[in-house]
Amino acid sequence: LDFGAVIVMAFERPERDILRSRSDVEAQLKNPIRHCVDSLFFGIIWAAITIALPHILSAFGIALNASQISSVTFICSAFTQLAVLAEIKRDKTIFRSFSFNGVQMIYASVVLLITLIGLLFPSFGLMFGIVRIPVYAFIGAMALPLISILIFELYRLALPSLKPAIKAFNERG
Repeated sequence: LDFGAVIVMAFERPERDILRSRSDVEAQLKNPIRHCVDSLFFGIIWAAITIALPHILSAFGIALNASQISSVTFICSAFTQLAVLAEIKRDKTIFRSFSFNGVQMIYASVVLLITLIGLLFPSFGLMFGIVRIPVYAFIGAMALPLISILIFELYRLALPSLKPAIKAFNERG
């Protein structure tokens, strides 16, 4: 999954003013955590919800065995990665712009096909650790990608008012 995301990013068109953009690489290398606070925040939320997902499903009365929990976690992670990849590639909110490049469409299609074929044909699914799961477990697995998109969109909408505080935080280091 990570390799596919890297390939998608490699084929992304550069910004028009990439040669004029001023990069502060030295400051970012001196304090990498300080310059990646938002990425760490999203990563921690992603990991926490993925880890909590089987327990959340259990709370709703959806009992899963170990193989099904593994499948739900894989599916949840795969589709969340697709959602996050789509979100980080965009500077504007989803309500203003939405576009996939061809490589990203192929990648998303492959992930979707592997998931669907894995769920429908158990012998194929076993190669990826995917077993049949209840429909409600699949719906639960799709909740995290939707929550991720919502968090990114809220962050993007709040970003103009947060920029001064983020800049001040980064300059203190």
